[in-house]
Amino acid sequence: AERSAESILRDRLDASLRQVISDISGRWIAVRSSLLDLADAAEPQTAWEVESPLRANVTSVVFTDAEGVPRWRLLGEPSVSDPEGFGPGPAFPVSLPVYDAMSGTPAGVMEARVRLAAILPPTATWGGVAGSLLSAFDPATGTPLRTTPFDPALWDQNRFTYGEEDWITERIELRDPPLRLALSAPLTPFVAPFSEAARQNLLLLIVVVLVGTTLATLMSWPVTRSLASLAAAADAVTEGRLEAKVDLEGSDEVGRLARAFNAMTDSLNDTLRRLSQQEALASVGEFAAGLAHEIRNPLTSMRVDLQRVEEELPAGSEALSLVGDMLQQIDRLDRSMTGALRLARSGQIERAAVDLRQPLQ
Repeated sequence: AERSAESILRDRLDASLRQVISDISGRWIAVRSSLLDLADAAEPQTAWEVESPLRANVTSVVFTDAEGVPRWRLLGEPSVSDPEGFGPGPAFPVSLPVYDAMSGTPAGVMEARVRLAAILPPTATWGGVAGSLLSAFDPATGTPLRTTPFDPALWDQNRFTYGEEDWITERIELRDPPLRLALSAPLTPFVAPFSEAARQNLLLLIVVVLVGTTLATLMSWPVTRSLASLAAAADAVTEGRLEAKVDLEGSDEVGRLARAFNAMTDSLNDTLRRLSQQEALASVGEFAAGLAHEIRNPLTSMRVDLQRVEEELPAGSEALSLVGDMLQQIDRLDRSMTGALRLARSGQIERAAVDLRQPLQ
């Protein structure tokens, strides 16, 4: 929220500074033209007295010829804030080259001190940024030309704290006229809307997470319970209680697994009743291949799907523990099947030649 607010505020300040420069440029052209007209005047003093707006906007003008000899000096009207003299006050120095109107060769240099109010009136606005403050500095000396409520050194910082608020500053330096401008505004009014949006989004995210976790729990609980029932029945078969059954219905993989398990126990019971111990062991060995296909294949498919679900769930989700329980039950069932296969294959094995094309086909 703070980064977004700062980005927008800096864009607003930059646009406002460009508007200020546009206003300054128009006024500066008029002042600059009036100053150059003095250099072309036959009687600069007379022209100076006639051009009263220029005398109010300029504290002093000195013309030096091409040999570096001062030719004339004019003084403006005392400012309201400096009625006793013509000190720096809110004015900045400018240096304008003067050329001969006929030959175009350098004729000298006109040096003047222009009041800031001549190009930037005190009532000027800058972009309507709430609470913004504009300051101007003499780029040669760093002297501030406008009064501000805080330390002028803070204007050199891109971001500073004043009055328990963070302020953002944008600066730009002009060559003609030679001025350095800085525009600052408090960040707090821009942060508030983003902070409110962030709070609303956080609440929405919490609601989504809670609803998602609840739905995942409700959807996965039946599967977890079914796998636990299968694992318990498998443990019973491992202990020799072949009458164990799994009472599960459905066409999904869990239902298929349950039916395969019940078919396995029924087949095993029939085999043990009909055959002797040796025949039973041989039959159980033959049954092992069917067991691997009917039981382990669905288990592998379920394990892969659950592992994919586990990877997709967000970190910290309550559904992760449920998925982990299901994976443990699958591993437990797989170990039980492995034990049953080991038991079935522990009898005598008769070797015989096999045409590999038949099982491969």
